[in-house]
Amino acid sequence: MCDVSDESIFHTKKQKLSSGNNEDNSEIHVKKRVTSAKTFQNSWLQEEKFRGWLQPVDSDKNKAFCRACNVAVSCGKSELEKHAVTGKHVKNVKQIGSNQSILSCFAKKDENKVHVDKVKTAEIKLATFFAEHNVAFQVVEHLIPVIKEVFSDSKIAADITLGRTKCTQVVKNIVAQVETEKTVETLNSHNSFVTRLKTVTPGLIVLNCICHTSAIIASKACEKLPRSCEELLRCVCSYISGSAKRCAILREFQEFFNTEQRKLLKLSGTRWLVLHQCVVRLLENWEPLQQYFQLAIVEDKLKSAEFIFNELQNHYTKAYLLFLKYVLTYFNSFNALFQSRKILIHKLLEASSTLINNFAQNVLKAECLNQLKQTNVNHPSNFLNLESIYLGPECKKFLQSLPEDCASSVQQFRLKCLEFYICATDEMKKRLPLDSELFREMKFVDPAVALEKSERNEVKDLITLASQIGGFDLNNLAVEWRSLQHSITDVDQKKKLLEMDIDTMWDNISQIRDFSDKLCFPNLSRLAKCVLSLPHSNAEAERIFSMVTDIKTKIKEEDG
Repeated sequence: MCDVSDESIFHTKKQKLSSGNNEDNSEIHVKKRVTSAKTFQNSWLQEEKFRGWLQPVDSDKNKAFCRACNVAVSCGKSELEKHAVTGKHVKNVKQIGSNQSILSCFAKKDENKVHVDKVKTAEIKLATFFAEHNVAFQVVEHLIPVIKEVFSDSKIAADITLGRTKCTQVVKNIVAQVETEKTVETLNSHNSFVTRLKTVTPGLIVLNCICHTSAIIASKACEKLPRSCEELLRCVCSYISGSAKRCAILREFQEFFNTEQRKLLKLSGTRWLVLHQCVVRLLENWEPLQQYFQLAIVEDKLKSAEFIFNELQNHYTKAYLLFLKYVLTYFNSFNALFQSRKILIHKLLEASSTLINNFAQNVLKAECLNQLKQTNVNHPSNFLNLESIYLGPECKKFLQSLPEDCASSVQQFRLKCLEFYICATDEMKKRLPLDSELFREMKFVDPAVALEKSERNEVKDLITLASQIGGFDLNNLAVEWRSLQHSITDVDQKKKLLEMDIDTMWDNISQIRDFSDKLCFPNLSRLAKCVLSLPHSNAEAERIFSMVTDIKTKIKEEDG
């Protein structure tokens, strides 16, 4: 027999029991517990203790699934509560609480990026408004707090951080650049001065200033070198030239070191030849400047003096300046040649070819120089060995004087110089008229080419040039060009013409007449005068502007 409580539900079942010699069978009532099936309740998902990890099992309503432990659990609420307090489950729940799905991470980043972009757009539009309506940038310091207060429910307004300095930089570096690009594109394609001029003058020849072009090439190449060199040139001049006392102290140091007392030059973006001169002047005063700024650190106690002194003590800063002293000579010589007042338009092609060949021999192999126009100057197989790249005599001697433990730094220095050479050579190929048939035919105005038979092979005809200018009879022009060398047979006359200035020579040729008193070379002389009227640079115009600023001053304006 077994004891059970009266509250249980029972049912009877017959059972036979045998004991010892007792043959009597008796019926005993056995009582069993009957349980009802428990199903998953959706209301459990809303309870805090089950939220985040409990899920129903679609195939079995009597089971629940724990997402944290990845197991199925019986659907009794008491069983779920017991499972919820196990150590393994608590640990797993913490992990899924701290982890986010990959998609949610990307979604959050995308939302943040969109918000940041909206804030940037708002700041750019505000800065553009200030620039467009000529509003003082100081106003923005007071406007932004008002915007944040008025639109307090806007997340974009709350995150705007636009002050006077930032507003200025946005206008200069973003708005100005975008608008400049749009303006240039519009003018070049639709309504530029050149486009309008070409409609009136179809034979217009557009030439870039060769002096400005060479300055751009040098400037692009200098960007490959550390900015510390340019900053040193600017800082030294700004530090000393602004004070008469500092200039006097520097003169004392120059006198002590037996250095010529010459003023330090200021680096300028509009004076094309000044960079080389600034470098040379700084190197001439290297020792006096080192001692001067060693004293200035103690007396002035300025960060700028400390920066300049550290740069002057840096061996590689001096090495870069020595390299620039050598390599900028190429550009300065070329630049100075075409700042001349002489007629040099016919020398432009030859001088450009000479410049790139002389320059490229410092870095490219000899076989590449013969086919420089077809050579890929960016391909490493065309470079000389790093140790064979020529950096100039003074720079080479200075690098040899450095300790042996600086080998790795010297190699980095050479790599930077290699980048300079590559960039400059590449820019020359893009910007200089190295393969222009138009400039090749312009060589006909050279007295040696026009009058000497040996030079005639370079210019066989003048079709391209005459077609570009227009208004010439090509057949008569060809006849005149081919007959010129045979028409002037007198040795003394030819010698006299060769000794004349180029414009005077062609003026004399234009007056030569035949036996019937007709001009022998009307088309050829007219074409020559058209070519001679072309400017090879705008240096003369720049020179006039400089003269005007010297002549027209405020004092002279007041004097009437």
